[in-house]
Amino acid sequence: MGTHTKSSSLVSPTREPLSAHLVAYPELMGEIAVKYFDAADGNLPSFKVLAIEKALGIQSFPDRETAGVLHA
Repeated sequence: MGTHTKSSSLVSPTREPLSAHLVAYPELMGEIAVKYFDAADGNLPSFKVLAIEKALGIQSFPDRETAGVLHA
């Protein structure tokens, strides 16, 4: 689900691209989201939805200093 130009979600039943729908109805995003994501053009950041049967480990990437301490 998202507003990426190559594969935007479509609003049912009109099949209007989600980005165009959000431009027409910015209140659906809320004023804070529009300002925070600079989304006046209806484009929002992409996100991923994961469907898993069991918990996955979380990868973290420490900064150089922390990595040095962890691997000393």
